[in-house]
Amino acid sequence: MSETSLEFFSGILLVSENPERLATFYRNVLDLPLEEERHGDTLPHWG
Repeated sequence: MSETSLEFFSGILLVSENPERLATFYRNVLDLPLEEERHGDTLPHWG
């Protein structure tokens, strides 16, 4: 199996009931630099 490396990652939107805890995980465990953004109401609307 050949190894590949990540050259560029634009972004992903994650919704969480505890965004601070999720951000801490991504920063500390995965060593990803994060910048806070606000996207308004991100909860799914079923109906």
